[in-house]
Amino acid sequence: MVTTSIPVALVASRNAELSVYNLGGTVDPDDDSQSGQWTRESLEHIRIDTAFISVSGLTSDGQLLATNPKAARVKRAAMDAATTVVLIANHDQLDAHGLVKFAQLDELDHLVVDAGVSHAVLTLAAEAGVPVLCAVPLETEVAP
Repeated sequence: MVTTSIPVALVASRNAELSVYNLGGTVDPDDDSQSGQWTRESLEHIRIDTAFISVSGLTSDGQLLATNPKAARVKRAAMDAATTVVLIANHDQLDAHGLVKFAQLDELDHLVVDAGVSHAVLTLAAEAGVPVLCAVPLETEVAP
């Protein structure tokens, strides 16, 4: 498993069946991820079976958006290194507006969304030929 997320790396490393690789780079304290030149260069030298990416927005013509150029370059590098690309986003992310374009919807292999996703997004995905999986929330009980 390869990740730029420090919390994901820590949780995944507790699974003895996984080998976890953290790409390194500049740490972003807002989301505990790593990015920058070091991260991008690391991605250029590896192959990823499946890249799970997120977005900050989706335009009406299917452009995937990131919040800033640094994030856009890392997302693009992850997509380029991957055999399969899966976008995981809730409806709020898809309705939001990012700053930097990094890909087109038709470059995705799968789209995973929540039940609140708009009909417009579902139509865009269908037109792009991207299969959509609608995730349902897990019902969990909190122990006293």
